[in-house]
Amino acid sequence: MQRAGSTEDAVTPWPAFRVAGWRGFYLLFLVALLLVQNVGRMVIFFAFFRETRFSAFLHGMILAAILLGIAAIVACLPVRRHGRAIAAPAAALLLGTAHAVSTVFDASQYAMHHYAAMHAPVWLAITDPGLVLALLGSIDVGRWTGFATLAALLALHIALYVPVAPHLAAMARALFAASIPIAPRRRISAMWPVTLYLILLLLLMRFAPGSQWRLEPFHAGLTPAFQMAPSELRYSRPKRDAAPARIMPLAHPRPLILIVVDALRRERMGVYDPTLDTTPFLRELKRRGTLHILPAPYATCTFSACGIMSVLTSRSWDNFGKSPETVPDVLSGYGYRNYLILGGNHSSFAMLMSYYAQHTSLSRDQPTTSQPDDRFVLGVLRDTTFPDPRHSFLYLHLMSAHMGAFVEPPFRPGAPLQSGPAAATRDPAFVRQYDGRVRQSDDMLRRVFALLDSKGLLKNALVVITADHGERLGEQGRYYHGGPPDQSAISIPILVYDASGAAYPDHKLVSQIDIAPTFLRAVGGAPGIGWRGHALQDQARVDAIPLGTVETTGIIAALPGGPYKYLCGRETGREDIRRIDGTAEGSSIAIGLATTGLLPRLRALHRAVAGPINGKCHH
Repeated sequence: MQRAGSTEDAVTPWPAFRVAGWRGFYLLFLVALLLVQNVGRMVIFFAFFRETRFSAFLHGMILAAILLGIAAIVACLPVRRHGRAIAAPAAALLLGTAHAVSTVFDASQYAMHHYAAMHAPVWLAITDPGLVLALLGSIDVGRWTGFATLAALLALHIALYVPVAPHLAAMARALFAASIPIAPRRRISAMWPVTLYLILLLLLMRFAPGSQWRLEPFHAGLTPAFQMAPSELRYSRPKRDAAPARIMPLAHPRPLILIVVDALRRERMGVYDPTLDTTPFLRELKRRGTLHILPAPYATCTFSACGIMSVLTSRSWDNFGKSPETVPDVLSGYGYRNYLILGGNHSSFAMLMSYYAQHTSLSRDQPTTSQPDDRFVLGVLRDTTFPDPRHSFLYLHLMSAHMGAFVEPPFRPGAPLQSGPAAATRDPAFVRQYDGRVRQSDDMLRRVFALLDSKGLLKNALVVITADHGERLGEQGRYYHGGPPDQSAISIPILVYDASGAAYPDHKLVSQIDIAPTFLRAVGGAPGIGWRGHALQDQARVDAIPLGTVETTGIIAALPGGPYKYLCGRETGREDIRRIDGTAEGSSIAIGLATTGLLPRLRALHRAVAGPINGKCHH
């Protein structure tokens, strides 16, 4: 082999290419490192993401295409120009960068799956980098620390290839200078097989089944693999504004106000845990007797899209259908004006705004590029007039508790307020951040109530404060929300402020789907078509409430010895039964003799509450 500094025209024939000495062993080390990393990725994806042999084949073709592409670029570069090496540094830079991106991809996939029970971190970083930075900050990894770590990883990977960079450049040039015999006196350049290979890959990308590409690791990382709501709901035709055909009178109309605090988990609220001082305003309302605390409410799922729609439509994952009737839809028929003032972006995020209401007097949310900030909600509410408060429905969406939202200085991290038997399983840094967000949410509610009062909306009003889903705080090493419905991700508050003094009996089980019927019961209206919840004013006993995500379908059931959580994996049909206590996930109960009487009852309740389930969970 010729050393660096040789003329550009001297090319070592590919069959005679050799690298002697320690550099030869170092090249073997790099090859082994790449093989171990890529084979390890495939093993992990086979284990966790149901990859197939064909998707693994596609993955191998992509890796080969990346290496061939880098080799082609390096082979086209001159060895030296104006006395400076060109091809060798380019080889180290391109290979090191590609290897660093692969390493970061692997680490982020593993971390996201381990800590949040989800994957698709690359997609998340591309679509919402602010959220990724907020998630890192919530576990005390600052923005600059994250950037410095990425820079160090990039430098380390490039440094790996520097010692053999001239040899790598020579290998690339030798590869593309080689010729392949196809007949006794005919040879073709190696460039042609490489070109045909890349064409074949493009054809596969065009015609191979999309289901297989979604299982290929790189594509899985670029696909929003977690589904925020059922496909039938997400892909149904958006509604258009249209006035109700006929206005029906109500005997006692009154202001109806829904406040959803995104990602608010009840166990970190002082009104649920007296040892915490995170909700002084709500605690004061409770002390006055104007706020009723529902003891153990649950979300139906772990994402905003399905959670908000469960609140508005009194349905859950398995029975949303297409364009279900919402609270604003029904109230429009009674002459109500609907006002939607929403922190965060709801127009672009899963096109949520288009599902909320057919007819609104005001619909405002934040631009896609702006940081979620509840001061936006306060500003719009302050500027909004309500000509007829008695016929007004107001939906406010607050983001203070959600990672990535703006936090005012007084509510930034202080000492963590750990409490309860699960405190030892939580991450103190994450809890410290989250408790500050809960304090700010409480203060935002204080300011909202002051504005409502100033506008005459609190007089005889019914206000329901809830959340779309809960939040993991490090239990079992998991954070954030989304994915399967574990207790911490579905634990939410439901608080009722009723100026009329109506009674709200305590129920063993309460769900988001009970909020919409509560509003209609309060004004004497009829519930919407297909609503499945029960008004919170009712004394009726509820035996089960629904749960549903793209991975699982199930219920929480109030049976003797319980409550129990029953889940069934949609793709596997595997059933899981656990006894639950608040946000504590009990151990899985072995399905066998011990559940002879329990399992049939849970299955029957599941059919009744979730609706007909097709596939492997149809028992």
